[in-house]
Amino acid sequence: MCSSPEVAVADPAAEDVLCALEAAAVRVSELATGLWSNRDRLTVIRRVEAVVRMLPAVSLEWTAQMREQWSNTEFPANNLVDTLADTLRITPAEARARWRAADDLAPRTAMTGESLHPPLPETAAAYREGVLAPAHVSIIRDAMHRLPAVVDAAERAEAEAMLAGLAREMRPDQLRKVADRLDMIVNPDGTFTDVDRERRRTFTMGRQGPDLMTTCTMVVDPETRALLETIFAKWAKPGVLNPGDPAPVTDAEPDEAAVQRDSRTAGQRQHDAFKAVLRNCVASGELGQHRGLPVTMIVSMSLQELEDAVAQVTPDTRIATGAVTARGSATATRSATGTAVGAPVAAGAGAGAGTGTAVGTPAGTGTGTGTGTGPVVVSGPPVATGGGAMISIGDALRLASHAHHYLALFDHHDGRPLYLGRTKRIATADQRIIMHARDVGCTFPGCTKPGFLCQVHHRTDWAAGGTTDADQLTFVCEPHHQQAGTSATAWKTGTVEAGNRNAGRTQWIPPAHIDPARQPRVNRYHHPGDYFAPTAEPDSRKQA
Repeated sequence: MCSSPEVAVADPAAEDVLCALEAAAVRVSELATGLWSNRDRLTVIRRVEAVVRMLPAVSLEWTAQMREQWSNTEFPANNLVDTLADTLRITPAEARARWRAADDLAPRTAMTGESLHPPLPETAAAYREGVLAPAHVSIIRDAMHRLPAVVDAAERAEAEAMLAGLAREMRPDQLRKVADRLDMIVNPDGTFTDVDRERRRTFTMGRQGPDLMTTCTMVVDPETRALLETIFAKWAKPGVLNPGDPAPVTDAEPDEAAVQRDSRTAGQRQHDAFKAVLRNCVASGELGQHRGLPVTMIVSMSLQELEDAVAQVTPDTRIATGAVTARGSATATRSATGTAVGAPVAAGAGAGAGTGTAVGTPAGTGTGTGTGTGPVVVSGPPVATGGGAMISIGDALRLASHAHHYLALFDHHDGRPLYLGRTKRIATADQRIIMHARDVGCTFPGCTKPGFLCQVHHRTDWAAGGTTDADQLTFVCEPHHQQAGTSATAWKTGTVEAGNRNAGRTQWIPPAHIDPARQPRVNRYHHPGDYFAPTAEPDSRKQA
């Protein structure tokens, strides 16, 4: 056996082949190439490339077999996508892409046990031979999925064989030009049905950039386009909804002066109109509830972030809730003795130093009884929303001026919630507000799911006597919630003890087959400042 028992394969023949493959790869990497000619180097690169291309094709077949024979009890993750992502250290998106590629390129097994050819047999065969790059395969798959329903099975098979044959000779950029014209070749009359249009509709929201901006792509059906045109005709006109105006025009026709002041491009005006529609939709309250809370924007920030963001307040007051009026004056303050004043929901005392706040639930005006009188200059790092997006702290305070506010304070020493800005007994919605402020998202080590996609989990299992108290509940996404439990193969949850720099946070204890030492872990992803914090005391727990 050339590998450790943890990664060895039970089949001796397969283990021998894998050992030989790994050893051959090492020998290739150690070849002395200094005296080779460039012709030899190119030949070696080509042959190695062919081998490298073969392996993903074979791997897709194994992926398809795993999916057909999947059992939720065999691996820590309860689905194939997460298992591949965690084992191979790839993104869930990449793991999902391999799953989908297996649908097109891997043999299948019928209910009768009969082996079926892949849906794209010629492409799959060329991929296994090592003559196609992943880019070739992606182009062919995309082209075949774009074909309209009017194209019958025989024509589809002919088109796939043609593209696979051309891919053996062409670069991906050359093949793409042919694939882009495939519709015209097999569907010269341009016949498309509602089914074709429904299949192509999509909206993709990209990642936020360093400037917090996001690139989105849309393919909309005719009805959606008509709705957008109606909105833009009203709200994307010059002079309407201009954020540069003191009182932006919404319903009335803008005067000539407002039109002249509007320097936005057509694209910027359409963006602002689209944003206004979304804002009105959320503020209407007609979306109901999501996971126990009204559908609304929730923003979490520390009290220190909130105080640091406001540069002009009176010396004896400090901002305690994220609300700024349209005129820019502070709407709620907190005195040096720790008393919250002017919060629109409730006022009360908060003992200890506050480390977290959450703002949400659109309703009312939230003007309070603020003491700040001068213009407020806001600056500072961006803050997280319940959906995982980052927005500037200035935008957060502006949004808060139109909301009821929740103030959650946490003790610096043990991380326990000290005060929730409500006078009634804590209810489920209020507990979620606390978790948005404290956890931000899923607490499972390394998980990136935001609070909007999380369920509530008892740190101490309910069946074992756990209580439904705010400091005993935590956010967990659905896949990781199913991994929590008290069995030998489950992850156990608890609370980091006082005195640790992660005090009050949720810790996860892995099962022995994942970590024989069973060292507790916490999730740093939603608290990026932790990555740069000084090393904790020697008895601190492992972080993830």
